Amino acid sequence: GPIAVTVLLVVAGAFFFWTIWNRFGLLPKLKSENRFDQVGKRIGALLEFGLGQRRMVDDPLPGLMHIFIFVAFLVVALRTVTMFGMGYSKSFHFPLLGRGEALYGPYYLAWDVVAVLALVGCAYFTFNRLVLKPDRVTRSWEAYFILGMIAGLMLTDMTFEATEMIARSPAQGPLALEA
Repeated sequence: GPIAVTVLLVVAGAFFFWTIWNRFGLLPKLKSENRFDQVGKRIGALLEFGLGQRRMVDDPLPGLMHIFIFVAFLVVALRTVTMFGMGYSKSFHFPLLGRGEALYGPYYLAWDVVAVLALVGCAYFTFNRLVLKPDRVTRSWEAYFILGMIAGLMLTDMTFEATEMIARSPAQGPLALEA
């Protein structure tokens, strides 16, 4: 309900701002640098390395798995915001993404595909860290925690969508929900 969603958002926002506030304390200690020179080169680097994930494709298989997870975050972020909106109104959706609207089918097909690919990426990186143990990969509990959080996000979102589909379907057989 709206109260639970509001509490979650306030707690998450407070934690975020507390974390950022502590990081801002480091800024005065850093060396000053002009970030407005070579604007074209900087935007090009942002597109190539930030959005294009250029460094990740230098090592093909891990790079591909990383791209799976990165793209999933881009696509799933919209669904995550939608779910928070649904906490206030069951019918909340972004324009063109509501049931029966123009982009509903294509978006949710893309969402299904990238969520599964993100799970494949998480499984690969977990296997890589536990079994293959390449030298360049550091082993820390944080890495497993992050992979678990990513997989958990994908699985809880899939579960939410599945329960929504069951709730919308006519009562049939052993999966029928009682009103």
